[in-house]
Amino acid sequence: MNNSGDTVLAINEDNLYQLCLEIDGYTDKIAEIFNNIDNNFNELTEAYKSDSVNALVNSYNEFRKNYAIVKNNVSSYSEDLNELAVKFKSGVKRIALSLEEDSEYVKGQKNKAIL
Repeated sequence: MNNSGDTVLAINEDNLYQLCLEIDGYTDKIAEIFNNIDNNFNELTEAYKSDSVNALVNSYNEFRKNYAIVKNNVSSYSEDLNELAVKFKSGVKRIALSLEEDSEYVKGQKNKAIL
């Protein structure tokens, strides 16, 4: 609410932009963590040659297929927030225009009633 008691709907675009940057940063951190895990598994297979290590690496490779999904899901949060802001602003503009048109209609009806 503002000082006059009216409800104000708004999106803090600066905060939203910062949040999207933060989410993008998390995506980068996730990619870095996944790369570190990949490197560790590569070192493991170079250092140890055994059926157990091969089984572990094979299991890891199955799990690794999910990396792209995780990164894409996190990235999509940022995109979704931006899309939400655009839709919110568009919706507010449409409502404001509709209210303005309704106000003009009501004024016209009031003038007809007075005549």
